[in-house]
Amino acid sequence: MHKKHIFLRVFSKITILVCVFCTISAWAETTTCDINFTPVTGNSWQNSTPTPTNPVEIESVGTKVGNKYAVQIAINNGGGVVDLGTLNWTLLSNYNYPIFRNEALPKHNGNSNLYCSFYKNSDIDDLAYMNDFEIKGHKNYGSVYITNSNYTDATAFKQAMSGVMLYYQRTTDETWTAPTLKTVYLDEPLRKVGEYADVLDYKNGTITRNVGVYAFNGTETSGSGVNRMYSFNVPNLVGITETSRLVYCTHFKNSSTLPIETAREGYCIKGHSGNAYISFGSTTQFPNIEDFKSWLAAQYAAGTPVTVYYPLATPVVEQIENWSCTPPITDIKIATTKMVDEEFAQAEANLAATVQTIESVVSRTIAQTGQIATLQEEKQTRPDENCPANMKCLLVQDEDGTPHWYPIIEP
Repeated sequence: MHKKHIFLRVFSKITILVCVFCTISAWAETTTCDINFTPVTGNSWQNSTPTPTNPVEIESVGTKVGNKYAVQIAINNGGGVVDLGTLNWTLLSNYNYPIFRNEALPKHNGNSNLYCSFYKNSDIDDLAYMNDFEIKGHKNYGSVYITNSNYTDATAFKQAMSGVMLYYQRTTDETWTAPTLKTVYLDEPLRKVGEYADVLDYKNGTITRNVGVYAFNGTETSGSGVNRMYSFNVPNLVGITETSRLVYCTHFKNSSTLPIETAREGYCIKGHSGNAYISFGSTTQFPNIEDFKSWLAAQYAAGTPVTVYYPLATPVVEQIENWSCTPPITDIKIATTKMVDEEFAQAEANLAATVQTIESVVSRTIAQTGQIATLQEEKQTRPDENCPANMKCLLVQDEDGTPHWYPIIEP
């Protein structure tokens, strides 16, 4: 057998082995995301009541980092999980910080086996000594206590906690591991208005936007100007319904219902006279629509535009930037072993046989190197086209004994 043939056979075996690992890698990269990521639901709130002269920023889920918004997601490694915004809370006010209590959870295994990304676990038994922004549980009653000095009203606290997930070990869980955390960076935060909320679904690599944002610049065409209300159409605004009337506004109070005519001053609502409008209650500051539009333009030019969050008629689906989903290492090992066990074993056996063949050829070659002088003389009577007459050559025999001469190139 020619040496080049031996090389090609060895290379082909190694290639087979490499392809086995290629199969493993490709499977890990293309498998759909079969991990228990909990979707993150958006939320929006304001910490005080806005007015035209004292606007209030609308806050939403996501921490500003440069020009991105960081949102933390979690892989649930087992146990219970609940959205804090779905629970009812009771305010306990006779403590160092406002404490919000819920007693509706299933019984769980106490403080150490709770996890919430918004709050630090407290190992203090006495509620009076809890620090601000802490969470603790009571395993005998299934209760949870949270300190948060930003709120003094249970309803406002519940609304603000929408989309905040609590992970905990249930009494039925023999073991429990805190969730694995991952930070995702988005172009916009996750918002919520009424029953409409943005949803980050990392499992599918998507963000579904159900809330629109519009900043007024004063050039908008007025849709209505009667009954002390100035109304404007905005892009993709959902038609008015009782469940979608609420909007958030930076410069006006928000109302989920249409205020009576004598109380419309300073309000911002969605819809007017059954139309899909954003409506502002006129004030003595703006006696007519042109004065109001001039003021909108001035706010926009100053970098403090009148901005509204509103429900979208048609959701907008975005792809998460640089999305990837790789199963845990243990899952990869289990799945790939099942997939390539037989192929890997065969490739391993083929490689072992190839190594044995190489070792045999090397041994024969070493044994023959001592015969070069004799073979060189013998070549004079056994010419070979591969070995010129003026060169020393090495004889290598095929498995059937056929000789082949190869030139020895000396340095």
